Amino acid sequence: MRELAGKALLTEFQIFSQAGFRCVSWLELGTLMQLMCVSKSVYMTYVILVIRKNKTNELRMKTRPLLFAALMCAVLISSLFLVENGLKAVFSTMETPSWLTISGLVENPLNLTYASLWNLPLLSEVATLQCVGGGQGGLSVTYNWTGVPLFYLLSMTRVMPGAYRKVVFNATDGFSSSIPLATAMDTTTMLGLEANGTDLKLVGGLGGGYRIVLPCRWGYKWVSNVKDIIVVDYDYKGTYERIGFSDEALRPNCTVPPTIPPIESFTAANYSVHALTNSLIKSFNLNPDKLLGFDVSGLEQNNTYFYVAFPEELMQGPYQVYVDHSPIGQSRIDANGNMYVVFTYANNASTVEIVHTSVNVTTSKTVVGLGYTLSANCTVRNEANLSETLNVTLYVNSTSTLLQVLTLQSGGSSTLIFTWNTTSYAYGKYDVSAMTNATQAETGAEYNTYIDGTIFVTIPGDVNGDGKVRIDDILAVSQAFGSNVGDSRYRANLDINSDQRTRVDDVLVAAQHFGQGL
Repeated sequence: MRELAGKALLTEFQIFSQAGFRCVSWLELGTLMQLMCVSKSVYMTYVILVIRKNKTNELRMKTRPLLFAALMCAVLISSLFLVENGLKAVFSTMETPSWLTISGLVENPLNLTYASLWNLPLLSEVATLQCVGGGQGGLSVTYNWTGVPLFYLLSMTRVMPGAYRKVVFNATDGFSSSIPLATAMDTTTMLGLEANGTDLKLVGGLGGGYRIVLPCRWGYKWVSNVKDIIVVDYDYKGTYERIGFSDEALRPNCTVPPTIPPIESFTAANYSVHALTNSLIKSFNLNPDKLLGFDVSGLEQNNTYFYVAFPEELMQGPYQVYVDHSPIGQSRIDANGNMYVVFTYANNASTVEIVHTSVNVTTSKTVVGLGYTLSANCTVRNEANLSETLNVTLYVNSTSTLLQVLTLQSGGSSTLIFTWNTTSYAYGKYDVSAMTNATQAETGAEYNTYIDGTIFVTIPGDVNGDGKVRIDDILAVSQAFGSNVGDSRYRANLDINSDQRTRVDDVLVAAQHFGQGL
């Protein structure tokens, strides 16, 4: 009986311990233990609470209050000693994750090793992780944090457009929190990998563990040991938000720190434009032909990245990025009235332009099995002041796959549907794009190109695009089983045979290729 009672109490104290490690309740834990040390009646009251909480397990607790109170006093002294010396809480069940998954309302779910994150663009900032508490807060640490900007990770997934999006962080111990998509796209929000030059998995105590870094937010938002990130369309409440803590979690009188590389801010038609890149921005301009232009310089490298955020009122979409006047692929995320454009390029460029374009193409999938099909919708608008006859060409990389001539009145539009059969293609990544050439004079016609993004032609059944068909692919298809186009569970990548629904034949395709890899 005492063993069962001990397990019941340990479960309760694990909750307090995790809360403390998450920067909320070390004071609560300490206060409770101190009360237990001096008050047998308080201890007995807490025991009753534990028994009631575990009543479904029919626990019966018979123990000696004074003896157990003495034990708790010893635990209190030990735990405070460990906290003082920067070690993990004695009751902590945290585990350092090896993998990070990003899923939910995204077109391209990711399954990444933490080791691979070091190869992505990194950002640094000096910020304070501060526990919530009385007055100005409780325990705190200030580090120079380095990690992957969350905007870059989310841009890799191609977040699905929608009126409301929230980003949820789940830890290995069950702790969770969430932030709005716009906050996640802020340049100071990152997945921290090191502090003061030390790998975070080697950092004990407060601040340790690969974690979300959110300057000027209370510590319970800084979720550590993150194992998965999920984009949702509802107001998710995390571990502490569910019990009444602020969802915004803003710390008072806090100044957002600068980043390295620095964020650059510009004014365009009374609107603010923010840019961040590991190249040098020499100048910025807003062209009357609906064009944001940057003159840049930098070393030739393979991981040059560029982030631009601007209000959609400044320039309506669709948008296309040009580097040295050549169109390139990019990720576009719409959140809270702002447009976030993220892209990379691999040469020593001198100009970067974000242009409003009159042609738009969207593909149904980001991953397709070799021998299967995907569809693309191409919408063309005539933005000239007169009727135009337009040549519309769809490309897979540089290969023309469809040519059609359209005549549109001024302000008119038309949508073409294109089906791409991958049977004659090789495994690899392909860009799907559309281009229009006006047969009459049209302002800005040289910019009428739109690249939707990269499509990965892979082994049938490799729905997460990692080049292998494993159990996680089969599980993903199984979880979407029975869904149709328009359902919340439907994902085009999981509809392997592209019949607008996920059925047993999709599961069978994945099972038939199980164990294969590129």
